[in-house]
Parts: sequence; C-alpha cells; structure tokens
Amino acid sequence: MKAVLVFAIALLWSVNAKAAGETPSSVAEAFATALSAADQDAVKRYLSPDVLIYETGGQEASRAEYASHHLGADMAFIAKLKRSTLSRQEGVGGDLAWVATRTRLTGTYKDKPVDLYSTESLVLKRGPDGWRIIHVHWSSAPVEPLKSP
Repeated sequence: MKAVLVFAIALLWSVNAKAAGETPSSVAEAFATALSAADQDAVKRYLSPDVLIYETGGQEASRAEYASHHLGADMAFIAKLKRSTLSRQEGVGGDLAWVATRTRLTGTYKDKPVDLYSTESLVLKRGPDGWRIIHVHWSSAPVEPLKSP
C-alpha cells in the first residue's frame, strides 16, 4: 500500500511539474505544431472544452464543435504548407494569458500556390492541467508582391 501511495504522489508531482513548466508561448507553439502534424488528439488536448474559435467570420463555440466541423480541414491545409513564425508576443496576468503570433504560410494546397500572412490570437487559462486555450482568433491575408517605385 505504501508503494502505491508513493507512486501516486510521484505521478501527481510529475504531472504538476510538467504543467508548471509550460508557458503560454510553449503551448501556442505546441498547438501550432500539432495542427501542422495533423495530430487531432494533441490539438484537442490544448483546447479547453468550452473554447471559442473565430475564423474567417465564423464561430465555433466548443472543442467538440470545432473537432466535428473545421479541425480536419484546418489540419489538411496547414499540413501541406511551410509555417514560418515572424513574431510572437505574450502577456500573463494571474491565471489568464494571451499569445499573439504572426506567421507566413507558403506552399501549394490543392494544386494552387499559397503565400499568406496569418495572425493568431490565443487566450489561455491556467488550470490543474496547465495552460489551456479558451479563445482562438485566426485571420490571414495574401502576401502582396513588392511593387516597383
């Protein structure tokens, strides 16, 4: 019995230590990496069950709704592109944080060239499982070619 108790305490300590080592920026990067790798389980792990997602004027009001609607298409799209992080900023206040990331997405999707600037705003909340994303807002715009003077 004593060995079981020691194991349980060690397990709880390792889970809390992992959660304590996470930062909002590391969760944002892991979330983006999971999307690029088309790892649906990992993507869902970083999202709060009641996440609110805004994308191209639409809204999904839960992790389950996102998983059943746009998650598959988002993973298929991003998995085909090269993602280059241009900037990332974060702010933390208590158990809430925000992460704003600007990336450039390049490549080919469905036989069409893609060259986009993408912005991602995340709001995260710290809980017993570490930082989880409670709000996502994505937008993107084509990269305009440089114009000659």
